[in-house]
Amino acid sequence: DSPSDSGVMEFFAITAPLNLAPFTAVRLLGDEAMKSVTVRAWSEKWDVQFEPIDFERRKRIIPTADRVVIKYVSDHRDSSITRFHEGDMPLDAWSTWVKQDAGQDPVLWSANDRLKAKVKLDLADHISPKAHGRNDLQHYKRVAWFVAMKASKFEIATLKEVCGLSAQELTEWREYNAMYQFVMRCALRDFASSVPVVIYVFSRNQAQYLNERLGGRIEKVPGIVIDKPSRCIDVEGAMTDAERQKVSYWRKKMAKAGVSNVRDLPGASKKLTERETRLVNVTFERIALEVETRRAA
Repeated sequence: DSPSDSGVMEFFAITAPLNLAPFTAVRLLGDEAMKSVTVRAWSEKWDVQFEPIDFERRKRIIPTADRVVIKYVSDHRDSSITRFHEGDMPLDAWSTWVKQDAGQDPVLWSANDRLKAKVKLDLADHISPKAHGRNDLQHYKRVAWFVAMKASKFEIATLKEVCGLSAQELTEWREYNAMYQFVMRCALRDFASSVPVVIYVFSRNQAQYLNERLGGRIEKVPGIVIDKPSRCIDVEGAMTDAERQKVSYWRKKMAKAGVSNVRDLPGASKKLTERETRLVNVTFERIALEVETRRAA
């Protein structure tokens, strides 16, 4: 099949609150529940009203702000599958440094299944990114988050339409909250503990999120990865793998037809979105310029 006539099917499901209607009262317990997709969707689509419940919180012997150090390596790029596959091998380099920094201390860590082989830490200390509720890991004093959980453009656009959730809000709920839950598996879960904890994350954004919730000190570790702003050729961000394949297909059609604007090809306007059209034209022009420069040299 032609890439121009095919695509990836994406879907998701949101549980409706209608099955709770027989109850006179329902209590929802969850970390930052009011930021969740469920609450936002129920409020927007079914007009469900939520009221806060006040209760006495547990007290810590030592505040987390006095126990936590958060270390990161990237100011300009967030974690993503694309970033983790780039030439400076960020997972390899960062996890190697983490292993050296930890010394003899075991490091509890998490990574996407497809990325685990790139991490240089003991596989026996790996757990799934979503490990809510586990209480058996409180002996760990060091934790490392090597996970990418960015939403697709489909999810971002659909949830924006369904419940008004922005891309940043979705990232905070989907990735950052999962990161916080993971971090809270270690010694920080013990309210009676005074043990210092070191947290390793990839980006400054991740470090700042944890710092806002836990306090503590943030430290940038320089020189481990290439830390420069992303060079996106489109205002809507980098191309996905599916987009890259489709753009390449239409560039070849342009070269064969001898045109410099994909809009001049029959049927292109019906089969390409405005973003895809921009991507085809920009990359075609860039490649043509590179070829011309090499010839001139």
